[in-house]
Amino acid sequence: ANSAAGQGSAKGSMANQSAKKADQRTKDFRQYHGLAIVGLAVLYALIKFLIFSATWQRMHTVLFAVSVVMQYACYSWIFSHLESGGRLDDKGGIVEKCRDVLYLSMIAMTLSLVSDYAWLLYSIFPLYLVWKVLTWIGSSVFGSKEEEPVEYQLSKTQQKKMKRAEKFGRG
Repeated sequence: ANSAAGQGSAKGSMANQSAKKADQRTKDFRQYHGLAIVGLAVLYALIKFLIFSATWQRMHTVLFAVSVVMQYACYSWIFSHLESGGRLDDKGGIVEKCRDVLYLSMIAMTLSLVSDYAWLLYSIFPLYLVWKVLTWIGSSVFGSKEEEPVEYQLSKTQQKKMKRAEKFGRG
C-alpha cells in the first residue's frame, strides 16, 4: 500500500514539475520576446530618426507601424495560447504560424535598417496565402494524391534469400 501511495505522489510530483516547466517557459517567452519587440522598435526608431532622418519617408512610418502591430498581435496570440495551457512547440497550429510571422517581421525590421528592400520580405505572407489557397483548391478539385506502393526490383541473390526464408518459415 505504501508503494502505491509513493507512486501516486511521484506522479503528482512529475505533474508539478511539468507544470513548473510550462510556467517557466511561458515566463521566459513573455520576457524575452516582449523585450525583443520593444527593443527592436526603439532601436529602429532611434536609428532611422536620428541617423537617417533625411531619408525618412511616409513609407517607413507605415511599414514600421504595420510591423510593430503584427509583432504585438502575434506575441499576444502566442502568449494567450501559453496562458491557456497550450505549448510553445505545438506543430501545425496557429501558434506555429504566429511564430513564423513574428520572427519574419522582426527580421524584416532589422534588415530594413540596412536596406529598404528588406521590407519586401513581407511579400512572403500573401504569396504563402495564395499558395495555400491554390493547394486547397487543387486538392478539392483533383482529389488528394494517394501514394502508390513502390515495387522494388530485387536482385537474383535477394530473390533466392526471400525464397529460402519463405521455405524455412513455412517448414
